[in-house]
Amino acid sequence: MSEDFFEVSAASTWKNDPFLFIKIKHFTPEIISMIVEWGPCQPTCDVLPNKEFLKDKDGRYFHAGWYYRTHTDGTKTRRNWLTYSPSLNKIFCLDCILLGRKTVKAWVKDGFSHWKNMGIAIINHETTNTHIEASLKMKLRESVLPLIPSLEVNQKSSVALNREIVKQLIDITVFLGRQCLPFRGHRERLTDQLKGNFKDLVLLLSQHSPALASHVSTLKLKGRKDISFISWDRQNLLIESVSEYISQIVQSDIISSRIFSVSLDSTFDISRKEQVSFIIMYVNETNGTVMERLLALEEFPCTTGVHLSELFQNVFNNHILIGNQI
Repeated sequence: MSEDFFEVSAASTWKNDPFLFIKIKHFTPEIISMIVEWGPCQPTCDVLPNKEFLKDKDGRYFHAGWYYRTHTDGTKTRRNWLTYSPSLNKIFCLDCILLGRKTVKAWVKDGFSHWKNMGIAIINHETTNTHIEASLKMKLRESVLPLIPSLEVNQKSSVALNREIVKQLIDITVFLGRQCLPFRGHRERLTDQLKGNFKDLVLLLSQHSPALASHVSTLKLKGRKDISFISWDRQNLLIESVSEYISQIVQSDIISSRIFSVSLDSTFDISRKEQVSFIIMYVNETNGTVMERLLALEEFPCTTGVHLSELFQNVFNNHILIGNQI
């Protein structure tokens, strides 16, 4: 059953008789919005089964004229809060049901059906502070309700734009990684001539990409007041995300492979710290190709066999390979 069909059925049920909705103990914001959009249930004699309102034991019954309030100058105003239930033969206050606080139970839960004193009872209720507060909330909600669809459209457009920006930034991250190029430079302000490979590529692609062009223009106008997708910490997040994705693929291939080997090699970096690389070779299960992948690169302060064994265990534990293959 589609969501649109459910909303149409619910609206039809509400218009015919709001009995089922009135008995709801807790109204969610979504239900309140739907009922506000539907409006009050105010049937006339023409739509009732016997073409008349039900009578009580004294022969009195509800009058459709109570849907309106007559002012001293003769003008009439529709009581949008007054809701009639044909099955219960009672009236309720829609505003108090949905948005009221410390409301009178007769107008919210039990319903009101003392038709003899109905004219005075209605006036007494609609002039109470509780009802006035609930009605003001309802008017405010009705004025805001038409804006909700446009806000949802703007939000979806913003999400789609951000996804396109991030997608293109991921492509730049993968390109720099494949080419073994550095990401950042010494000075990375947008006013600098050289801003590092990452930002320079962003500015280059922004000349051909509306999404990146929009983001770069926003950054130039607002600066640090706006969230930047190209700052150094966002670059690190992209690198980590791509690295984690590649690592998961390699882990999956290794686990599914029947044959693999591990090679460890060490060298000193420019700061004279020894770095150990973990190279793993395995056979691709699909096409039988021998694959060679860099699994990890770790700093190794001590070259003893015990420390090397501990480092080996830690690396493979981090990549969830110990329990599966070793």
